Amino acid sequence: MVWTPNGIKRLRGSMGLTQAQFGLLVHAHANTVWRWEKGDLEPDDWQDDLMDDLADAVRRADAERLDKVAMLVGAGLAGAALGVLLAMVVDKALNDDAE
Repeated sequence: MVWTPNGIKRLRGSMGLTQAQFGLLVHAHANTVWRWEKGDLEPDDWQDDLMDDLADAVRRADAERLDKVAMLVGAGLAGAALGVLLAMVVDKALNDDAE
């Protein structure tokens, strides 16, 4: 894939990296990353390939995070349902004792 200036900036931002940190990953100086993001320079083909790999890793990490969130939400819903059932049982027991 040929990376556009905005695409490079979005990829770097999605990783939470500074231009210097991102540059280390793609073997470029921070000023070079800045010039890519401005559109003054374009990455070499091998750097495009590195960014493709980084983007794939970010997508995989996002998918794993979404799976974990879904699991936690599911566990939260199950816990909430259990709490409601427990409250109903306790309420019934208290009402039976009051009669």
